[in-house]
Amino acid sequence: MNEFEVEQKSKFITTDNAKTIKKCCSIASHYNHSTNTKEKLTKLQNENERPNHSIIQQVPTRWNSIYLMVDRIVENFEFLNIIFANEPKFKHLQLKSEEIEVLEASLEVLRPFYDMTCEVSSEKDATLSLIIPIITKLNKSIEPNSEMKL
Repeated sequence: MNEFEVEQKSKFITTDNAKTIKKCCSIASHYNHSTNTKEKLTKLQNENERPNHSIIQQVPTRWNSIYLMVDRIVENFEFLNIIFANEPKFKHLQLKSEEIEVLEASLEVLRPFYDMTCEVSSEKDATLSLIIPIITKLNKSIEPNSEMKL
């Protein structure tokens, strides 16, 4: 397992990243309870000709929801920071550049697992002819990579 640095990557994602993930959960919760924030985000997305993607809230029983939540927050973090900068009560929800870097690196590591989970979930009967290539792809995705930020 050390050969592919999986232990270090999983420790980084689960332990070192916990505070940032918790902050993302707070952002998603605020977004989903605030019509005002939703409207401001939609307005900023429209003004900047970006897709109207809402912030997804994580569901404890589905790990993919954390991945999707983080993905949407990273996609919209500039707009969210603008919104929170103008709301003194929520300034603490602004994301710092190093937090964004950590989230982007986490997405990079988790993306192959997300893709493969979606692929297997879409099949009515997941057979070995599907699973073996998926495992091969996952093994390749966790090999050390000089471009990886972790």
